[in-house]
Amino acid sequence: MSLPKNFIKTKIKTKNPLISIIIPTYNEEKDIEECIKSIEKQTYKKIETIVVDDGSTDKTLEILKKYKKVIVFKQNHQGPGIARNLGAKKSNGEILVLIDADMVLFPDYVEKLTLPIINNSTLGTIESIQYNIHKTKMQECWGKVVRTAQLEGKNSATVRGIRKKDFLALGGFDKKYGYADDRTFLLKYGIRFDILKDVKCYHKTPPTFKGVFKHSKWIGASLEKGPLKYKIVRAIAPAGLFILFPLIIPILSLKKCRELNKFSLFFPWMLLFITARYFGTIQGLFRRTFLSLNVR
Repeated sequence: MSLPKNFIKTKIKTKNPLISIIIPTYNEEKDIEECIKSIEKQTYKKIETIVVDDGSTDKTLEILKKYKKVIVFKQNHQGPGIARNLGAKKSNGEILVLIDADMVLFPDYVEKLTLPIINNSTLGTIESIQYNIHKTKMQECWGKVVRTAQLEGKNSATVRGIRKKDFLALGGFDKKYGYADDRTFLLKYGIRFDILKDVKCYHKTPPTFKGVFKHSKWIGASLEKGPLKYKIVRAIAPAGLFILFPLIIPILSLKKCRELNKFSLFFPWMLLFITARYFGTIQGLFRRTFLSLNVR
């Protein structure tokens, strides 16, 4: 893997550049408002907020009309990667901050995330921890932390903050990676990004059985690691996983309860949670293999 020809990392020449926050939305009526409000509370003030709606059929766009400073673009449903690419091209900022609609930012998030980029000491950055928000038993099954980037080591496969010119020079995100499109630069060029210890946020998880199933289906449709990069393996895997589910689901449920040290969740919540993730992933593998679908 190598970088594109003629790629030269750009430099920020001002200490107070305009920062563009790019948010893709697809039926985010329950989350987008809290996300926008957390942006309004940022300690870094020179911000433009761009929402690219990916074909929502709920009240997302109606809610966004209340926020006059938010710039909204629309596209047909193509996935968040393509939405982020459009937002990046339309943005006016020197630096991009690429977040999800179900994220709630700490007040100093943007300031701390972009400081190393402003100082020209790194290509890109990402937060160290995403905390879960527990409102339902299903969300509790995910655990307190949704993702800890520190587990990946000093660098992350995904990027949150990056210079606009560098993002575009690298070609943006590739929709063929589906759920993992934010790992495009690792998968195509082997690039990893700096994890910033003091940068944190909340990242909501699906609160219902249906939501967990749909989320897992999207992940399953994007799996290409190890043997799953071969189509024949992806074709066989759903049948094998379906046959083994009576054995695997209780084992995975107990394992997750042990990780969280919450065995009180085992029945019925963890069993339901793991069942939703398990069969959602199976359906996603099927959709990717036989229908060539890897979007939500």
